[in-house]
Formats: sequence, structure tokens, C-alpha cells
Amino acid sequence: DPRTLDLGPWTLDLEDNMKILVIFPHPDDEVYGPGGTLIRYTAEGHTIRLVTLTRGEAGSLGICKTMEPEPKAAMRVKELEAAVKVMGLAEFKQLQLPDKQLENYPEEEGVALTLNEIDSFKPDILMTFHDLGVSSHPDHIAVSRWCRKAVEKSGHPARLLYFGVTEQQASLLSHVRNVVAFRPGEVTHAISVADVLEKKLEAIRCHESQLDLLAEFSKASGGYRAVGEIEYFAQVYPVSNENDMKDDLFT
Repeated sequence: DPRTLDLGPWTLDLEDNMKILVIFPHPDDEVYGPGGTLIRYTAEGHTIRLVTLTRGEAGSLGICKTMEPEPKAAMRVKELEAAVKVMGLAEFKQLQLPDKQLENYPEEEGVALTLNEIDSFKPDILMTFHDLGVSSHPDHIAVSRWCRKAVEKSGHPARLLYFGVTEQQASLLSHVRNVVAFRPGEVTHAISVADVLEKKLEAIRCHESQLDLLAEFSKASGGYRAVGEIEYFAQVYPVSNENDMKDDLFT
């Protein structure tokens, strides 16, 4: 008998090769976000498509402060391409939406773009940032909203998972960076990435212009490993009716 996953409104047949669509606003979101999870599930034989919506031309970290938008965008896209290669992701799309302006981008166009990605790739899971944005970045919040609207509109049965941080992780980082944690009771999946953490760090280091962020995270209580060994998700669509925390996206 084929393995199945009961998702309430529908039942998902579990195969050895499942599909995950990841949509993020910026180059480096894929590594500083659920990078370990993406590496782990790629290594297990699943197909992941990353869609990065902007080229990060408005970034202001490190060397980016002194660069003009176009050379900065070209540099950040190259960094992203290198990171994708290290991660081994099957598919990657780079779009050119305006960085730091997605909250003002036409909502219907953002939703339509997201819906098009769902309909063309037909993922089992759609993954993006938590709706509070993790770092409260307006682009993160806008894209999270687009994904929620698109997955609800689509006829394709994809689960929507928000990546975020727990209260404990936020506390460990509190003296170096303010991050917004999941709401109480939201987390449905805790994915161990301890075995691939070095590969995640290798991918992070491809984003040379953004390494100030890694330096900040490494100052967390217990170092980067303390905040990076487990990645957390909330399944927000369809709403999970199970109370047990899962340690696998496909069980």
C-alpha cells in the first residue's frame, strides 16, 4: 500500500520524490532561513525549486552600504547562484521585483505570480517566511501574505509552511538582533539539521556581502549551533489538526 498523509481536506500520497516550492524575497533568505532543511531534503532525493523575487539591490549590510544598486544586485545574484550550487537545489528562478518595495507592489500581481509558480511546479509543500516576517521586514510580510492567498486560491493541494523562530531562539539572539517569534502553539514541525549544519554554513558563506549577519548570529548564547541546529515551521494551510510536533515534513 502507498504511504499517505492525512491532511484533513485531502489525502497526500507520499512518494520518495516530493516537491517543495520555496519563495523568498531576497538573496540569502534561503540560507539564513530554512537552509538546513532545504539541504537535508535535497540530499534525501526530494525536488526543491527556489524562487527569489528580488536581486537584493537595496541591501545595506557590510559592503552593500557603499555600492550602487546595479553592481550590488549583480554581486548578490552571483552569491545566490553559488549558494544554490552548494545546497544542490534542483531548480532556481531569479526574478527582478523591486527590493524593499514589495509591500507597495500591487497585491493582485504578487498573488498571481505566486499562483503561477504553484500551478507550474505543483509542489507538495509551499514554504516562505512567517507572516510576522521573522525580522519584521516588510518584504517578508508581503510575500508571506501572497503565499497564503495564492495557496488558498489554487486548485492544487499544496501545504503552506511558514519558517520562523521559537521564543527560545529569539531569546538566544535577543542581545544581538530583534527577531519576532512564532505565536504560542503555532509550531507544527521541528526539523533537525545538525547533520547538514556545516553544509548550511558553507552556503551562507557564499553570500560574502552578508556575512556580518552570520557574525551577529554567532554571538548568540551558545553560538550559531545553538540557534541553527533545529529549524521550525508552522503548517498554516490546511490547518493541522494534530497536536504532536513532527520531526519530518513528510510524516
